[in-house]
Amino acid sequence: MNDFTLRRLEGLVAAAVLLFFACSILFPWAEIARFFFFGLSLPLAFYYVYKRKLPSEFLSFPILIMIALVGYLVVNSFLLSDVSGYQDFRRLRWGLEIALFLLAITIACRYWVANPCTMGRSFALTSGLAALLPVAVYVVDGDFSQRITGAGFLDHPIRGASTLLVLWAFGAIGFLLAKNRVGLLDWILLVISGALVFLFVVLSQSRGPIGSAVLLFGLLLFSISIKTANRKSLFLWGSGLLVGLAASLWFSGAYESIVEKASDRGLSYRLEIWTAVIQHASSFWTFGVGQATAFSDTLPGKDLVTSVGVTFDHTHNIFLQALLVGGVPALVLVVVIIGSLMLRLALMKQEPLEVRVGMLALVLLVVSINVTDTVRFLSSPKPDWVLFWAPLAFCAVFTGAAPKTASGSGDHD
Repeated sequence: MNDFTLRRLEGLVAAAVLLFFACSILFPWAEIARFFFFGLSLPLAFYYVYKRKLPSEFLSFPILIMIALVGYLVVNSFLLSDVSGYQDFRRLRWGLEIALFLLAITIACRYWVANPCTMGRSFALTSGLAALLPVAVYVVDGDFSQRITGAGFLDHPIRGASTLLVLWAFGAIGFLLAKNRVGLLDWILLVISGALVFLFVVLSQSRGPIGSAVLLFGLLLFSISIKTANRKSLFLWGSGLLVGLAASLWFSGAYESIVEKASDRGLSYRLEIWTAVIQHASSFWTFGVGQATAFSDTLPGKDLVTSVGVTFDHTHNIFLQALLVGGVPALVLVVVIIGSLMLRLALMKQEPLEVRVGMLALVLLVVSINVTDTVRFLSSPKPDWVLFWAPLAFCAVFTGAAPKTASGSGDHD
């Protein structure tokens, strides 16, 4: 397969994966998004492997550890979860789907790393449009006491806000990766979509995503200010737009309603949940309770029902969740995935500072949005795929492909 055909096939896989993401946050019907994953992304990925071979990045250390984590949790679920066999086989199916998703997104990320401006425009436009639609409805309704939600993956105020942050971050990083000069219209698109995403996050009244947004926007505005020729003005423009949005919320009265509702929720039992998990860790720290075991059926879950009178679905912390469902081996694998990516980024001295900071912001975003909430490591196509597997896979592909793109063989934009 010649280079042109290879790039064209990678572009088709990237387009199919992007459509899967876009339909997941634009439409309430999951079947549409699932079609673009199962009916388009996977067949194209299989054809790519058939005509070529497994992409080298798919065999990189971080992605192999991700696959090891999936495999371990599937086997662990069969051995330890006290549920029906049907539930275990669902985890097996989900594990296979995630492994195939990692293959498809690896191929897509190869294309995005080589065509960063296309990546930037696609994700900035998708995330901005997905934020605009529910924000417009929310403002027209004027009921600021409610937490904003959207379609598909955005139907939960915490996960929806986090999902938009990850997808917008993809757009920002695309422009940061561009070797050629990025046009003013591209930066305008990124800033406007970022403002809409930031507004959605604030209106979600979810404190975890709001804190993550402050971290993400701070690091990426810093990176963009380094990259752009007119650094100071763009930084001030982007910062000024965010300040303007905050002022609008203040003077409209929405700010008071949001703060009041957020304050009423207190810490949402986070400390109680984490304390219960840590206190009972001696009963499951070796190999966990199994991925299929409901949190309410575990010792920490039962203890919380007795002590606070509330049933919880998970630990609200990615590291404690890994420890609970898979014990120390799962926790170590999660830490190794994140740690190896941060180490690889730190050692990439050939990459510009703004690129390294931008990529680091993406890894830190994964940690920050999951440190007070958590993903289900094994699931069907859900926001969990965007909040954990997709950004980490992109970082793995970038750190594996960067030496090739640095030599000038990659940037086609």
